[in-house]
Amino acid sequence: MLRLVSTLAGFAGFLLMTSLASSSVAVSEDVQAVYQQRCGACHEGSAKELALGTLVVHQGAIITRKRKLELRAFLNQHGRSRPDEIDQLYTLLQNHLAEGGPPAR
Repeated sequence: MLRLVSTLAGFAGFLLMTSLASSSVAVSEDVQAVYQQRCGACHEGSAKELALGTLVVHQGAIITRKRKLELRAFLNQHGRSRPDEIDQLYTLLQNHLAEGGPPAR
């Protein structure tokens, strides 16, 4: 009986991890689609290239290099994105800045 419970618990854990992994991939694919629709039409290259080429972190805030605007405020007035898309784009660009390094090709 104990062995059966242990096996079931292991299987439940496996299902949970598989579910989390697949939802992470779906979220990633969703935000890439948002990026392509809202940004990619005008900005060449990847989201990482855009982040590393046009954004900086200053005193804990992400700002645009040229206009010196906070990223979320900039996105609110640029590209006609919905609030949920802005949240997704902000997180995507923030993650690319945190990764640093050369832009992925």
